[in-house]
Amino acid sequence: MSGRALVRAAAALLSLLVATPLSGARAQGEGSRSVGGRASGDSTIDGEVVERQVVFDVANGNTSGVPCTSNGSPYQVHGTLVTPPSDLAGTKAAAVTVYLHGFNVAGWMWNFKAIDGYDYAAAMARRGHVSLVLDRLGYLPSGQPDGMQTCFGAEADILHQIVQLLRSGSYALQGGAPRPFRTVVTAGQDVGGLVAEVEAYSYKDIDGLALLGWADQGFTPDVFRWMGEVISLCASGGQPAQQGGPGGYVRFIQSDQEIRNKAFPYADPAVVDAIFRGLIRKNPCGDFQSVSTAVDTDIARLHEINVPVLNLYPDHDLVITPQGYMMQGLNFAPNTDVTTIAIQGGHFPMLEILPSKVFKADVSGWLDKKGFS
Repeated sequence: MSGRALVRAAAALLSLLVATPLSGARAQGEGSRSVGGRASGDSTIDGEVVERQVVFDVANGNTSGVPCTSNGSPYQVHGTLVTPPSDLAGTKAAAVTVYLHGFNVAGWMWNFKAIDGYDYAAAMARRGHVSLVLDRLGYLPSGQPDGMQTCFGAEADILHQIVQLLRSGSYALQGGAPRPFRTVVTAGQDVGGLVAEVEAYSYKDIDGLALLGWADQGFTPDVFRWMGEVISLCASGGQPAQQGGPGGYVRFIQSDQEIRNKAFPYADPAVVDAIFRGLIRKNPCGDFQSVSTAVDTDIARLHEINVPVLNLYPDHDLVITPQGYMMQGLNFAPNTDVTTIAIQGGHFPMLEILPSKVFKADVSGWLDKKGFS
C-alpha cells in the first residue's frame, strides 16, 4: 500500500467500537446470540413490541461501484425484525429501516438488552417504526467467510440483495410468513454508514438514507496510529474471528482502555462493562483493505444519491471531528433534501444515558417527517 493510500485508508477507518434457524442450512460460522444481543427463540412480545428473527440467503459477490475482492460464495445474513404488534397484520407492511453496525460490534448495538433502557429498536417500535437490525457478513450469527475474502463493495452488494428480498418478501421470518415492504430506508453507524452509501449510489433502490455517525472526511489523528496496528496484523494474515472461526480478522483499536476512555464519554460504566463482557468483535481484514477505495468512490459519487438523507452526528466522536461531520452534507450536492443534526454524544450515542433519548427522538422525527413510517 502506498503512503498516500495508507493515509487515505487510515483517515477512512472508523472505530469500534446473535436466531433460531428458520429454513435451509445453517450459515458457515454461524453461532448463538450473545447475552447482550437479541435473544434467540420465540418472538418477544411485551404488548408494544414484537421481535422476530429473520434470515436472508445472499451471495458474497460484488457488483457495486467499489471494486474489491470477495469469494462469491453463498451465505446467510441474520437479523431481527422489531415492530409494533399491529405492523405485520396486513399483507404488505409500509416501511422498514435497515440498521447496519460498524467495526468491533454487531447488531446488538441497536437493541442492547444487557442493561435496561438502551434498546433502541424497541423504542423505535413504540414510536411506530419497523426496524430490521442486521448482523453484517463476518459477524456471528451471520456467515463468516475468510476475512480476506469479503470487502465493502461486497457488503454493499449484500445490502442490495437484502433490500430486494425485503421488497419481494423473499426471506425467512420466525413465527410467520414474510411480507414485502413498499418502502426501504437504510441507516448506518460507523462504517455501516459507508456500506449504506455505496449501496445507495451503486443500485439506486432505496427510499431514504440515514447516516448516524459516519462521514467521509475529518478524521482524528488517532486513526492513523490505529490503522498502523491493523495494517501490521492483516499483513501477517490476521487472526481467527473467534476461537475456531475463520482467519483474516482483526479488532480495530487494540487497547481496551482506549476504547473505554474515548468511545463512551457519556455512558454509564455498567453499560461499558457489559459490552466488554464478550460483545466486542473482530472485523474482516478485507474491509480494512478496501476502505480507502470505498471512501474515494464515495466522494466521487455521493452526488448521485437523490433520496432524502439524514446526517446525524455526535459532537464527541473519537475518530471524526465535528467539522468533518458538518462537511458531509455538502458531498450530496445537488441533493437539497439533506438534514444535518448535531447532538451531544460519543461514538455510540444510542448507548449513552442522555444522548440516547435525543438520538431516538431525532431519528424518529426525521422518519415521520419524510413519511417513512
